[in-house]
Amino acid sequence: MKKRKKNNYNLFKIIGIIALILIIAIAIILFSKKDSSSNKNADNIIQPSECLTINLKISETNPTTNMLKITRLAGAGDLYQINILVNGNLFDNLLASDIKEGDTKILLVNINPGDKVEISPILKDGTICSVSDTKIA
Repeated sequence: MKKRKKNNYNLFKIIGIIALILIIAIAIILFSKKDSSSNKNADNIIQPSECLTINLKISETNPTTNMLKITRLAGAGDLYQINILVNGNLFDNLLASDIKEGDTKILLVNINPGDKVEISPILKDGTICSVSDTKIA
């Protein structure tokens, strides 16, 4: 009888060790998949070539008059709208298809001194490009 209890004890011990190894293996697999999928940050996003060639710049900000002057420098691409972010908050998607290469557009945006103003182009196909310029008002 003692041998049987000892054998059962050893069997449970082995089963427990195998179960523990399986749990650890599953956890490692799950965490490695999670890490590889969360490794895609904004720097790794592939931008369409048009996003890189539109070339928008903030040429002036004036908090007193709430004026934001945007200039489109030499470049190419089908610009449709502009995302304007003030301190990280989306101000508006403003129609910008009329801004041609070399043109400047003046926009009225509610900005205060010290606000961080960012612009990013939106292509005609709806692609939102990364921030093309940043300026502190």
